[in-house]
Amino acid sequence: MGFPDQSASFFNNRNLAIALLTEAVILLSIWLYDEYLGRLVTVIAVVVPLGVLVVSLIAEIIEKSNISKRYFLFILALILLPLLMWIIFYMANKG
Repeated sequence: MGFPDQSASFFNNRNLAIALLTEAVILLSIWLYDEYLGRLVTVIAVVVPLGVLVVSLIAEIIEKSNISKRYFLFILALILLPLLMWIIFYMANKG
């Protein structure tokens, strides 16, 4: 009797959308509160998932695992969302 696989149930479309929207709302509120703090949190929100993605890809190359492709796409979306918000705020503030 083992534990049920929780990873398959988390990576459905609804949960991914909720997680990305939550990140977007939090980053948006931080950007609107203070631009410098928004930049700082955005850099952190890009670098941390990027490190996780790199380590995950290296581990996947070394030893094949049963991690779904959706995991890697989710981490990639976690990286691209803050970058997109940064670009939007950069263009909105005209530099």
